[in-house]
Amino acid sequence: MSNHHPVHGEQWFYDEQDERELAAHGIRMEEVQQVWSNGAAWATNKKHRAGDFYMFGLTDGGRRLTLVIRWHSTLLAIEPMTGWDATDGEVRRYF
Repeated sequence: MSNHHPVHGEQWFYDEQDERELAAHGIRMEEVQQVWSNGAAWATNKKHRAGDFYMFGLTDGGRRLTLVIRWHSTLLAIEPMTGWDATDGEVRRYF
């Protein structure tokens, strides 16, 4: 993989709007970072709605999350935009 993928991220980029959106789904930034560091699975967001990638994975507490990520390749920065508890279909496919 080239540096054009968030698996190569070196920093987090998020603002209050991102945090509010995640909090509306009961997700804390710590959980987002845990999913990334625990070896997340990735899929390209082919619909190109909100973000560039989907990140699927487990928090340290075992919560299965799906997160929408915008990738800032020039900054090597990961921006979590929204997320939810993984659906049954996402669990079967990515976990």
